[in-house]
Amino acid sequence: MRWCIALAIVLAGGVSAHADTVVAQLTGVPLSRSFSYSLDGGSTWRSDLAGRMVWNRTGGTHVGNPMGSFFSFCVELTQHVNYNTNYTFNVVPLSQAPDPGGMGVGSGMGLTKAEQIRELWGRHYNSIVDADTSAAFQIAVWEIVYDSGNDLLNGSFRARKINNALPAWVTLAQTWLNTLDGNGPKPFLGGLTSTGLQDQVYFESPAVPLPAAGLGGLALIATLGIRRIRRALRIA
Repeated sequence: MRWCIALAIVLAGGVSAHADTVVAQLTGVPLSRSFSYSLDGGSTWRSDLAGRMVWNRTGGTHVGNPMGSFFSFCVELTQHVNYNTNYTFNVVPLSQAPDPGGMGVGSGMGLTKAEQIRELWGRHYNSIVDADTSAAFQIAVWEIVYDSGNDLLNGSFRARKINNALPAWVTLAQTWLNTLDGNGPKPFLGGLTSTGLQDQVYFESPAVPLPAAGLGGLALIATLGIRRIRRALRIA
């Protein structure tokens, strides 16, 4: 029975039981637009920069991306980070970001929203070429995290019209959201979280990563566990 429990824990938890970390400094948001939005269905409005964030990794225990200078998008609108300050983030599956959750309650956006962001990234990330497309991508990410209908004019998360019209980059964000049907490419994305900091989504790899060594080690552990279970059954 002990081996059954141990094997189940290994298979469910993966190779490592502890959270890896990334230490990084925000260096800028060079491709961005000022974006006016509401988190409460239009009752109150606020403004923020919308765009791809540029970081410089300075430390941490996580092996692999993000490395060096890297890009991310914000998934936590109720917290902030400052330029040129070292911040320590936990590396988590995207479904477990942000921390706290979308409206500051609980933790994590869940698998459905994570899959939508992965598809958004797979379909449209390579379209980011200027401030408008960078802002559009960030706005689409926020809509997914903070709402449930992918409609920027309705629901909890809303974009504010300017002179009775949505800015062009907001309209582009809605166009991209309309393409999400579950059938697009889905690269592996990771989450960078901290309870007191603005959480991020970043690109980890084209496919879900489990290094060869990790697979081999997992298979070996599973094999040893199964052999011991069988041996115990024969003894019994």
